[in-house]
Amino acid sequence: MITIINGQDSISSREYLFEKKNEFLSLRTFEGEKITIADLAEFFQGTNFLDEEKNIVLENLFSKKRSDSELKEIASLLKENEKRNIVIWEEKEALSKYLNLFPKSAVKTFNYPKILFSFLESLKPGNGKFLLETFHQILKTSAQEIIVFMIVRQIRLLLGVIDKSSKFQIEEVKKLAPWQKQRLLKQAGFFDQDHLTKIYKKLYKIDLSYKTGTLSMPLVNAIDFFLLEI
Repeated sequence: MITIINGQDSISSREYLFEKKNEFLSLRTFEGEKITIADLAEFFQGTNFLDEEKNIVLENLFSKKRSDSELKEIASLLKENEKRNIVIWEEKEALSKYLNLFPKSAVKTFNYPKILFSFLESLKPGNGKFLLETFHQILKTSAQEIIVFMIVRQIRLLLGVIDKSSKFQIEEVKKLAPWQKQRLLKQAGFFDQDHLTKIYKKLYKIDLSYKTGTLSMPLVNAIDFFLLEI
């Protein structure tokens, strides 16, 4: 059976991948960006008695730029062996043209809830009540770590679009579409740069303290206070 795991929420999709891996007694994991048709053919044709099931995980198979003919060849070989357990994991949402190569596959997509993006675009001073209510609504379907990660990312992007000379000019900012930059610039207009830098450092400290086990309160409570104080 071929299973494709993908989506914007790479943390949740990775957790699901680990669950799938635990189902297999025998398993090989390959970096999809590096694997070739020859590697796959050798794997499936091998006769290692310790690896009878020939279960395989391919990570980020669609990330590498390949010709359509090469992709079709790889897909054909995988489908010829779909009686085995074949898992394709993508850290992003896979394009439909890739999914269409495997019409009989089981597709598991992990995307962020739409309300999360509305929440991120609403990060601005004086909006604490709405942010607090929305934050707890999102917590019903998303892990707190994911939400914090996305808040950190959003503030970093805001800093990136208003201060082109700073360390916040990350590669992700440079790759944004013009309309995305315009929306970020509009949101950044609610802050002055010093204040935005200050809350970024504060959030970074909360995140670091949580990850190192030194946060003095539950993470949810710390984010509650943070949102009210933006």
